[in-house]
Amino acid sequence: MKLCPRCSELFSDDAAFCPHDGAELQKSNDRFLGRTIASRYRLIRRLGAGGMSVVYLARHELIARLSALKILRPELSLIAEHRERFLREARAVNRINHENIVEITDVGESDGVAYLVMEYVEGEGLLSWIQRGRLPWERALKIGMQVASALARAHQMGVIHRDLKPENILLLPRTAGPARAEVDVAADPNDVMVKLTDFGIAKMSGEPTLTLNEQLFGTPGYIAPEYVGGIGIDGRSDIYSLAVVVYEMVTGVLPFDGKGQSELLLKPLTNPPIPPSQRVDGLPPDLESLLLRCLAREPNDRPHDAFAVHDAFADILRRYGSGGSRTSSPPRLSNAPRISVPPRASSPPEQEKVEREPSHTVVDLVVEVPSSSLESGSVQIVAASADAAARWSESLTELEDRIAEARRKGGEHAVAAGRAAELAMVAGEMMPRVERATKIVGDLQAKVDLLEARGREFRTNLGHAIDVLVHDRSREIAHLDAIAARRDALARPAAGFEGQNWEDDALAEEERRAHSVVDDLTFQIDSLQKQLDAKNEAFERDVLEASATFEGSLSAFRRLTTEVVRTIEEGVSILDRVV
Repeated sequence: MKLCPRCSELFSDDAAFCPHDGAELQKSNDRFLGRTIASRYRLIRRLGAGGMSVVYLARHELIARLSALKILRPELSLIAEHRERFLREARAVNRINHENIVEITDVGESDGVAYLVMEYVEGEGLLSWIQRGRLPWERALKIGMQVASALARAHQMGVIHRDLKPENILLLPRTAGPARAEVDVAADPNDVMVKLTDFGIAKMSGEPTLTLNEQLFGTPGYIAPEYVGGIGIDGRSDIYSLAVVVYEMVTGVLPFDGKGQSELLLKPLTNPPIPPSQRVDGLPPDLESLLLRCLAREPNDRPHDAFAVHDAFADILRRYGSGGSRTSSPPRLSNAPRISVPPRASSPPEQEKVEREPSHTVVDLVVEVPSSSLESGSVQIVAASADAAARWSESLTELEDRIAEARRKGGEHAVAAGRAAELAMVAGEMMPRVERATKIVGDLQAKVDLLEARGREFRTNLGHAIDVLVHDRSREIAHLDAIAARRDALARPAAGFEGQNWEDDALAEEERRAHSVVDDLTFQIDSLQKQLDAKNEAFERDVLEASATFEGSLSAFRRLTTEVVRTIEEGVSILDRVV
């Protein structure tokens, strides 16, 4: 097959130029390009590839909507464990539904291909910002707060990202419109929306820890030490990675100097991070303390959850910031070089190694969708859409006009016109069926869309309610930590200082109260989580049933329309053969 580099349409090997835009066609050896997944997602452009997956730009064949579709690599699809984990984790991420997380709209398996479909987001990767220069610390914290909020929701749903890095953080303007197609680094920090993406190697809480038969996934320099050491990970591993990202935003470099992947992986196991103040001037001291705490080698020495990090960022902004309308002067950069680690080449999954899966996000990608036409005696087979019947009716009308013209010429043209007319009549008899099938498919697609909209609504509402409770519990846990620290301090009184029994009693009473609040909040969270899980299970059953019906009808629709197009093209071919 050959591919047009401009419109991404596929053509046969004997074609040389694209009939739509005149571009010279290029040879394509990609087995998936041009293929339709699950009867509706046509893969029109390859966006990127990593150790586990390949990502394509996909166009919905019925409603012409663009999405990013990720496919598990075929060699990994053959391994049941990888395939099942890919689908299970994708479905789990699909349940998160948070404004700061790129939405997964569909997940499944079709003809042995495991896939997930993500919303198409036009944005710019955080890495591009960092490469253009360090960010003012206030802006970095505002970005970090949104990432922390997204992580808090994911962790509550039992999902750990495992590959948090600048490439997987998208930035886009909150204000819509063509005038805001790009995000301005110097603009109001409050006008930037963060989208966390690429949960392709996410891990579910409670899964077995890394074994020698599994790969180590992630990016050197951002991976938490416990993960490298083969110890079980939890949400605090993502907190470590978030601290690396914020550190890099404000300093332009990573917390550890390293000459390659091995050093970046191993240094956090043996060396403390370089304090940000040794890299730049002008950072609030509390920000440095927080980052170093988040980068602690032991997970227990880090903040207990992502909401605690969110609140700490907010507190630093409140006490040291300029109110959000202005950004502080950029801190001075030291002579420390920026560390760049290229991704390693792919290798078989049984080898234990580091995989850096590149970002699969495309910025401001525009795809021209060619329309159907009847030119030079050929009929372009277009994607099935709501107006497909009208398009094919137009093609049939053009064929009938050519038949009438051939009859006027007489002779062998009239003979050919007779044979073509028989085919035109057959195609005409099929058109009412096409119209009925179009309506059925459109109604089924609308049903699926309505179900998905309702799913997003209840996930958003219940998710927000759970967030509020989890956030409150996080504050109470932080309060308990402060009580414990104070009691430890009282247990070591200065010489000649009598213990404050009254304060011990007050702390004990406050501790009992806080534990009671935590228990009550946990009960409420668990109740809402069970309600959300039950709704999700019912919703996924309904969507699965509706999607199966839709896919079956769409497959039948495509067979019917293919027959219509074949019949019309055969009639055109008969007329073309008459010189």
